[in-house]
Amino acid sequence: MRLLPTALLDLVARLQRPLARHAASAKWRRYYGKQFVSAVDPDDDLMHYTMDFAAREHSSLRYYHGVRMYLEGGKWNCAEVEKVLGDVGFRLADARSMLEFACGYGRLTRHFVFMLPPARITSSDIDPGAVAFVCDRFGVDGFVSTTAPTELRHDRRYQLIVVVSLFSHLPLDSWGAWLAQLHALLEDGGLLLFSTLGTYAYDVNIPSEARDRFASPVDGFHYDTDNETRGRLSGEHYGITYVDEAFVRRTVADAFDGELVTFVPRALNEFQDAYVLRRH
Repeated sequence: MRLLPTALLDLVARLQRPLARHAASAKWRRYYGKQFVSAVDPDDDLMHYTMDFAAREHSSLRYYHGVRMYLEGGKWNCAEVEKVLGDVGFRLADARSMLEFACGYGRLTRHFVFMLPPARITSSDIDPGAVAFVCDRFGVDGFVSTTAPTELRHDRRYQLIVVVSLFSHLPLDSWGAWLAQLHALLEDGGLLLFSTLGTYAYDVNIPSEARDRFASPVDGFHYDTDNETRGRLSGEHYGITYVDEAFVRRTVADAFDGELVTFVPRALNEFQDAYVLRRH
């Protein structure tokens, strides 16, 4: 039974959330220092997703546990990106310039700015609010992306591009086009690291009885229009995508003028696969 009216419950939630964020981020202020930014934008889709996940394990203090998991997950992914790059001989801290593409509201950005200076980082997302948030809060440069890769206009080139959890949402006709566009944003010899949902994730996430809802227009590619953006992005352009290594290798060979340096299964969260490409 609800003891307080809905309007009052909403007010209490808004008042307690800054305190919950402050408590949940205490670990990271000790780790990084007082300059660590714990603010999370209310429109952050990943934060909403994390809160829903946290609610399954914690019936109370859902927001606190959601923030805690959100911050820890971002740090894990940044450390995993750093390791994958290190294993191919590239030290993240030495990057002269890095583009964090599909940055969202800064789940990783807030940690990346402590791994290399913010002045070397450019963040991009299709959501203008997300770009404004990361630029204002984390001191990075930024630009707004586009739905169609061929419409993107950006003149800078980067030594490193990191793309976490974008290709795990792209329909088939966007895959090669985005690889080609990201290739154009790299310096000669630059590296592109991107993650995918692979065969392991497909086997774990999708039971056999649910697989008929996925379109599989080519071997090794499965796409469903469902996504976690709460209707903000159309399933025509952004859904849920599972691919195998053979599909990625074929697409890279067709769309990217360079080499596939490494493939690391389950590199992120022991779940998402990672690929590193080098531009010729």
